[in-house]
Amino acid sequence: MFERDAIVMANTRRLIKAKKITSNGRLYMELFGTRLTTARICCINDLGLDPDSNETSYNKMMKHIEET
Repeated sequence: MFERDAIVMANTRRLIKAKKITSNGRLYMELFGTRLTTARICCINDLGLDPDSNETSYNKMMKHIEET
């Protein structure tokens, strides 16, 4: 499940060219319908992302998937 979320996050940011001010936590919250606290926890624990950053590259997500 988290592998899917990682790819969705990377592709969404690329496809919609999410604003640079949109954090990973906020993007996760909007995509998966969670509250911000849950989104931040999922970014950190499940996806290995900094929830305050706006870096969600496909390569970074694929590397994270391969490591898990």
